[in-house]
Amino acid sequence: MTDSLWSTIEQFVHTGKETRKVDLKRELVLSDRTTRAEFAKDVCALANTSGGTGYLIIGVLDAKERTNNDPANYIIGVSYNEDELQRQIQQALSNFCNPVPDVRLETIHDPQALRDIGLIIVPRSLRRPHEIIRESGQVHRGIFVRRGAETFLASREEILEMTAGGRDVCLIVNLGRPVTKEQQEHISRLLSVQISEVIEPDEVPPRFNDEQPYEFQIARLVSNLGLTSEEWQTLRIVVNLPGFAPAAAALVADLHGRMGHFPHLIRLRPSPDDRTVYQVAEIMELQRIRDTARSGGQL
Repeated sequence: MTDSLWSTIEQFVHTGKETRKVDLKRELVLSDRTTRAEFAKDVCALANTSGGTGYLIIGVLDAKERTNNDPANYIIGVSYNEDELQRQIQQALSNFCNPVPDVRLETIHDPQALRDIGLIIVPRSLRRPHEIIRESGQVHRGIFVRRGAETFLASREEILEMTAGGRDVCLIVNLGRPVTKEQQEHISRLLSVQISEVIEPDEVPPRFNDEQPYEFQIARLVSNLGLTSEEWQTLRIVVNLPGFAPAAAALVADLHGRMGHFPHLIRLRPSPDDRTVYQVAEIMELQRIRDTARSGGQL
């Protein structure tokens, strides 16, 4: 196990948070046709969802199943014959998927619970869409994707995006006031993208404790959004900032560190017809603004 691999999944192991590219399983059972079909659907959905590498973490309870924050309680651990499990994984994917997604099995030792965790790595796929071609139990034929922590049949737009026949996909990271459907549609038109998901904390807008440094509150807030390092660096992301200037400034700095560049920002303004309704005024391209300033500030 490399330190970088553990650092990628550690937050998901210890928070129990599932995302569009991270799935947590108490155990992996591939003993019959139905369980193999369910597994194949989960892997295909991870492979079909944009955003880079997917992770299926085995032997860890998700947040809904946990009764306390003791790692010994929520890290169940795994015990398997690696060669046999590899064989079962490939058999399940070969029987139910077309094309067959590439996967890799790793076993990781958690340093806190002192138990082994299984990790199935689903690399970014250049052969999307991956389709379920046989039915079994509750699993039907079709092309599946993940939205948030759930798996769904892909929409026409999502399938077009996979085959490079549609618009680029964009995520909205919302840390300000709620982003309405009308605002999402306006952003989609401005950027010529498909809004695939709005990711936000449980409380919108988030509250900050003035008695504590904002740096650590912002870092915790952004980490809890659940995007992997690869997603931050490769996805097209537009951000709605909190309205409080010091928090917004700290957030931009944090995001620059995760993304490797400045994000696009949403600027809202009151509607001239109804001051209680907010419209999208523009998408501010911070990286372009920064580059223009470095070249002399001439627009």
